[in-house]
Amino acid sequence: MNREQLAHVLRAASGIVDDPDILVIGSQSLLASYDEDELPLAATASMEVDLAYFDDPDDLKADTVDGAIGELSPFHQSFGFYAQGVSVRTAVLPDGWRNRVVHWSNKPCCTHNSSISAHCAAGSTLSPPRWTPASRASYIPGSTHSNNNNPTTAPASHLKLSHAPH
Repeated sequence: MNREQLAHVLRAASGIVDDPDILVIGSQSLLASYDEDELPLAATASMEVDLAYFDDPDDLKADTVDGAIGELSPFHQSFGFYAQGVSVRTAVLPDGWRNRVVHWSNKPCCTHNSSISAHCAAGSTLSPPRWTPASRASYIPGSTHSNNNNPTTAPASHLKLSHAPH
């Protein structure tokens, strides 16, 4: 998945449940922090993006998105990528994580918690140092970079997926 595809999914998902306050969880959250040309191919190989809503206590929004633009849906068949609606509780996150999210949009005019236009997409992701240990990325050992013992400061080119792409 690339940033354009992520933006497409975010626009669709926010429109389906009329809620632009979306959290991108998992490997595709890297797209909010790095351009796809800075990432290894494996980091953008997934056709799935996990989306959760900040205000979805009963997971109804996640379930609605999963049914509408999820795996094997007409959206997936048409575009070759899809959203999986998940709960914010899917990820094991530290206290205060909501205050440390990265807000991303595909255009400078887009703002977090604003209405999403036909060309504007926005969402939030976990900052890479927050999700790396608990999720899919791991540092490639043996790097020649000066911070090779600290994966939270490593450049994106030295990240790899620890699981096969979906």
